[in-house]
Amino acid sequence: MSVVFSSRLTSVNRLRKCTQMPQMRKSKLAPKKQPSQFAMDHFDAFYSKVFGLDAWRSMRIALLSKKKYCAVVNPFAVTEELIERLRSIGCREIVGRPTNVDTWDASPEVQMTDLPLPMPDIMPNEEDAVFDDSSRFIRKGNTEPLLSFVPATEIVAQEEIIDEGQYFNFLQPEGDSELAMKTHKPLPALPLHVYTFPRGVISDFPSPKKTTNGLFEYYLMDAASLLPVVALGLEPGDDFADFCAAPGGKTLAVAFTQKTRVHFCSDISASRVQRLKGILGSYLPPEERAKITIKLANMTLISDNSTYNKILVDVPCSNDRSSLESEENNIFHQIRVKERLSLPETQKAILTHALRRLRPGGATVYSTCSLSPVQNDSVVYMTLQSFKQMKFVITNLSETFSPFVEQGLFHLYDKCRYGQLVMPNLTSNFGPMYICRIERVK
Repeated sequence: MSVVFSSRLTSVNRLRKCTQMPQMRKSKLAPKKQPSQFAMDHFDAFYSKVFGLDAWRSMRIALLSKKKYCAVVNPFAVTEELIERLRSIGCREIVGRPTNVDTWDASPEVQMTDLPLPMPDIMPNEEDAVFDDSSRFIRKGNTEPLLSFVPATEIVAQEEIIDEGQYFNFLQPEGDSELAMKTHKPLPALPLHVYTFPRGVISDFPSPKKTTNGLFEYYLMDAASLLPVVALGLEPGDDFADFCAAPGGKTLAVAFTQKTRVHFCSDISASRVQRLKGILGSYLPPEERAKITIKLANMTLISDNSTYNKILVDVPCSNDRSSLESEENNIFHQIRVKERLSLPETQKAILTHALRRLRPGGATVYSTCSLSPVQNDSVVYMTLQSFKQMKFVITNLSETFSPFVEQGLFHLYDKCRYGQLVMPNLTSNFGPMYICRIERVK
């Protein structure tokens, strides 16, 4: 079902004067900060306003704590002994075999709707106000929720002032935009065996062993990273493309399903492509690896006629958890300032390319490992706003993911407008992960 919402986007400059983040100033005598500290300063100032101070404090602790993993069992190396071994150390299966439901609901009720805006009102009147679902959408003539929080755009980094206006001013709404929004029946479970430890248990998995065929028996990854694969709704014979495939966890999970007819992978980084090849070589037999095409390329700069009916774009992002954990190759390093500030434009370009390669009736899943609404809902909005001829529909994945939420596996943020956002939580420390499914209807 869908509801019609409308917004006339006026007086944007007036809205930009709303609540601002305090500027982060630095003493000339202070020691130089590490990139991870700049990341934390940025997150503290931004996310405390987006999610509220209490919610951000909880996520902050989780992001700084030990990350939780799941084990995706390799179907080409599975043994009964392995399953018993995982169960004996306290793991439980979280994604079982598929149900008798084979496909998405083929004919859900769909209506054309005015596209609701991606930035919710993130400063409620009361600090702990109960969320009213009606506020998720913008009614005709009411632009108040849009850009209700535009942060101060300057921070001091080392001895330089960094103007972050390019990043926070990425959202530039045009006039009314129309898009269909629909819900589906829950997807069938993936044909995979996935194990993790119960809530509150932070035990480590033993390193996977190689079996007699030389393949590793399971792959360790953040369980939230499986949700984009779930959202694809893979069906036998799908032509699939992963345009940001490295390092390879999601594309490996797709290969494990053995559903695709075509499996194309690309990445812009030579080192990451090599890592991708190494992972696929460690988990897939030669005949399965031969079915996967891997290309080192910036796909946004290549024009060919290849199209697909399922596409995954796990785009480059601020990678919030890693930005707090590691200084190496950190997106918040001074030498990567321009790259970081242009992330939304880069993400929009990749998503635009993917949607242009999507066949009518097909689906693209957009994902990030960032909590930032600028990189999540805003990128989805700005991308879809740019299409004038092609028509798309956003799928509400809340019902699809509800079984995982009900068992306490994931904590989802309930104010995203288009996608689903997994919030890190100490008792089940997965994520962050944003997932949005977009289908082409014309």
